[in-house]
Amino acid sequence: MKNFQIGLLLLSGVFIASAQSAQTEKDILFDGSNLESLVAEWKVEDPYNELRDSIWSIHDGVLHGKGGIYGWLRSKKRYGDFLLHAEYKLLDENSNTGISIRCDPYTPYSRMNPSRTGYEVQLIHGDEHLNEHGPFSLYRYVAPSVHSPNPIGEWHTIEIRCEGPVIQVTHNGDKVLEFDQSKDPKLKDIPLYGYVGLQTHGGGEAEFRNVWIQSLSDKIPPAPENPFQGLTINFSELKKLGGDWKFKPDPKKEGASDGWDNPRFDDTDWGSAKTGKEVTAPAWFRTQFEIGPVNPKADVYLYFASARGKAHVYLNGRELGLYDPTLEGESQRFGFRADRYLDEGSNTVAVFLEGDEGGKASLGQAILLIEKNP
Repeated sequence: MKNFQIGLLLLSGVFIASAQSAQTEKDILFDGSNLESLVAEWKVEDPYNELRDSIWSIHDGVLHGKGGIYGWLRSKKRYGDFLLHAEYKLLDENSNTGISIRCDPYTPYSRMNPSRTGYEVQLIHGDEHLNEHGPFSLYRYVAPSVHSPNPIGEWHTIEIRCEGPVIQVTHNGDKVLEFDQSKDPKLKDIPLYGYVGLQTHGGGEAEFRNVWIQSLSDKIPPAPENPFQGLTINFSELKKLGGDWKFKPDPKKEGASDGWDNPRFDDTDWGSAKTGKEVTAPAWFRTQFEIGPVNPKADVYLYFASARGKAHVYLNGRELGLYDPTLEGESQRFGFRADRYLDEGSNTVAVFLEGDEGGKASLGQAILLIEKNP
């Protein structure tokens, strides 16, 4: 997979699991029978992509990923230690697919793809040259240790075992990669849990069958104290936005029509709130920050540590996207791509929070991430 837009497909059905212990439990991610447990969450991000909803299909019990389109099927739940098994077939020399592990959800509009927030085991056709972008690499980060033939048009078995900081990849019974992230100062902070998934990328087509995952631990490690742990690996600059916000309740939900997202809106009579302050919902939060020149080729993301309730995020009067905790999980970090609307000098962030079931809203720490080496 290369750094392009990836569409998101969510596994929305219930996984099939045995009632055995965590060490023997298997969740069937794809058994070849149907796509009823899959829901297309392919979001349009103008101007990068057109709306498409047929990235994946089933033919004769096989999951087929269409070439030339980017898509991701991810698990509904997160895993810590696990063994993941899959059979795959590359259909031509341009086939470009992979298996994502320990990833964040793909946030609509953000283009923050799985291999940036966790790892992707790269599945492509290639020669014997070992590198961090070739077959069986942890894409972008770690090259495989040995070459394993990966011919086109044949079924292959891939197994990925994650236990603590150690990741092991086996191809057709041969161990091709073993990596201990705790020994790598650049990667040691990637969380030891997350979602898993299958992805397809621009190029040729690929197929999967018999995909399952076995939990090796009853517990998912606790979230790190730093909610942005692991995110900073690909970025040269992290700018914390001030912890001082202006806020105002919006019980009639009229703020958007009244221009509360507009940077020129006068909010001097609004209340003051520190990051994390609980307020009555629905409500708006606003803050300003200054930034110097940014490389025009760099990707910039606006991330939040958490939010209670749905969050509509605006930068300089332009909507970046919607965070929906009913899809992504409560109190999880989320973010959106921001470089198109970022200004040199003063910038205004506005967030409309719909609130939780108890009618309360709060917003976690906000940061700006600027890509390194664009």
